[in-house]
Order: sequence, then C-alpha cells, then structure tokens
Amino acid sequence: MDKKGFFLGSGISKRTLFSLALLVSGFMLGLLSTIVAVKIYEDKSREGGNYFELRNEGHSEGLTNPLLDCSMAKENIVDNLSPFQSKIENEIKEGIKRGDVTHVSYYFRELDNGVWFAINEKEKFTPASLLKVPVMMTLYDQASSEPGFLEKQIPYLKNGDFYQNIPIKKEMVEGQLYSISDLIAQMIVYSDNNALFSLTKILDQQSLFSLMRKVGIQQAGMSEEELVDVVQYSSFFRILYNSSYLDRTYSEKALSLMTQIDYREGLPKGLPKDILISHKFGERNLGDSMQLHDCGIVYVKKHNYLICVMTRGRDLNKMNQTISHLSAVTYNNVQSQAE
Repeated sequence: MDKKGFFLGSGISKRTLFSLALLVSGFMLGLLSTIVAVKIYEDKSREGGNYFELRNEGHSEGLTNPLLDCSMAKENIVDNLSPFQSKIENEIKEGIKRGDVTHVSYYFRELDNGVWFAINEKEKFTPASLLKVPVMMTLYDQASSEPGFLEKQIPYLKNGDFYQNIPIKKEMVEGQLYSISDLIAQMIVYSDNNALFSLTKILDQQSLFSLMRKVGIQQAGMSEEELVDVVQYSSFFRILYNSSYLDRTYSEKALSLMTQIDYREGLPKGLPKDILISHKFGERNLGDSMQLHDCGIVYVKKHNYLICVMTRGRDLNKMNQTISHLSAVTYNNVQSQAE
C-alpha cells in the first residue's frame, strides 16, 4: 500500500494531518535553533562575524536569552566593527612591545546581533581553571536528569598536587561532607581546585568529554597541554546564554554563579563597578612562562557582549593589567556605539 493509502486509511483526517504537520514543523524549528546554537562554532565561527542572531526583542530579565534564528548580518553592522578591531590590534601590539605580555589572543561577540571578530584566535592555550565551567555544566546536566543530585553530600578532599598562584579566600574543611551544590559554588566562586578534585569523583566524565567535543576541543581534563583557543572556549558562554545545552533554569544558575566570582582583577577591573559580568578566569605557571585568561559575558542594556582574553607572559600583575585594559577599551567602544 502506498503512503497516501496508509495514512488516509488509518482514520486520520486531512485537518488532523495538517495540525500534526504544524506541530512537527514547530518542533523542528525549535530543534534547529538549538542545533545552530551548539554547532555554530564548527560550522561558521572561522569565517568572520557575518551572521545576525535573532532573539526575543523584549528580553530584559535574567542572564540568558535563547537564540531563535540566524540570518545574514547587514553589511554595515559588520563594517562598524573594523575600526574597533584595529584599535584592539594596536593595543595588543603596544602591550607586547612594552613587555607586559608575550602573546595575547582576543575574542569579541555582540550577543544581541551575533557579529564578532577575533585576533590570534588559532593560538592554543592551557585552559587551567577555565575548565571548571564545562565541569559545572556537566554536573548541572546530571542534576537535570537525577532528582536530588545537587543535594547529595560528598566529602571535601584535598589534592597536594594542586597549587594556585591566586589563593582562594574561603576554604572548606577537609573530610567534611558538603552538598554537591555547595561544592560547585566553591569551585566556581573561589576557583577552588580541591572542590574540583572532590567533584571529579562523581562527575560523568564521558558527558564532559562529549561537551568538550561539541565546541571543537578534542581532549579534556586539567591538563598542562595547550588545548583551547579563544573561539572554542567562548562557545561555553554562548551555549549558556542561548540555553542550548542546559535548560534555561540551569543555564541561569550557572551564569549567576559566575557573577559572584570574587576575583575582581582582569575583566571586571576594566568595567564600571555597577556593570554585571559573568566570567571565569584561569591561570597556570609553566616554569619560565605564565598564562592568564579571563572570559565572560558583560551585561550592558541591549548590548550584552562576550569577551575572552588569553595571555602569555612572565609577570602576572602586568598580564592582569593587559586584560583589564582590553576590557576597558571594549566596554568604552560598546558604550560609544550604543549612544
């Protein structure tokens, strides 16, 4: 029997079929927007900021704004980034010339319209504590399918191999039981390596590796290897902002935790104190060279943007100043465009 005979012979009216088709097409559009949000790095991210992202016009509350659709960006929107990009390039060259840093990679994206640019974006870095963000996302994903997961209590363990150049301001008690939720907060807000170590005992590592691969990172773990670039890492913030990996509740929870980070150097120092930023920093001492990175979302009314700066150098304070300076230049440019 042909397909027409099968469907019409099953007691389904044409009106029912039409309604069903609308439902399926609606589902597929929603699925497509999610796929675009997660896969956009693999498909288009190296081509330059030529896509316009469509979002809810009236969105004003919360830290997320799910992606609805994509279309080609207007040329004048992309062209307006050229003077800004040139300014950032010059600032980086001057910083290297002064000896403040030996290398800088930079990524900027307007989250309200999707246009972006990157400088030295193919350079790989050691992610260090930046990897705590996908670990948090993986744990929240586990919580979404396991009721009571975040309330479970596990011991806070210490690993003597972990050393932090930037000391944590609030420590937990070794051997004491804490909820998974509290340990995630400790890991993110204070960038506590021992909280991370404790959470790896219950972490679904295969899910973590799968998430890493989604943004183009082929290896995972707290490795000394240089695994990530600024575009890849920024994808974690994009899929949180888009609520395309976690649902909106957990995406909001993750971004909210990162607004509470007590590290106020780097990106935050380059911003006015009343500007909200959801970010994560990472640092690594590799003998005669150090790395310092800071990436996050800056919330400016109708002009939310994503910025990621990764650096190499020999002086942590000067690297911090470089990131703060680039943060200030970026914010001032966004403000000037908004006026």
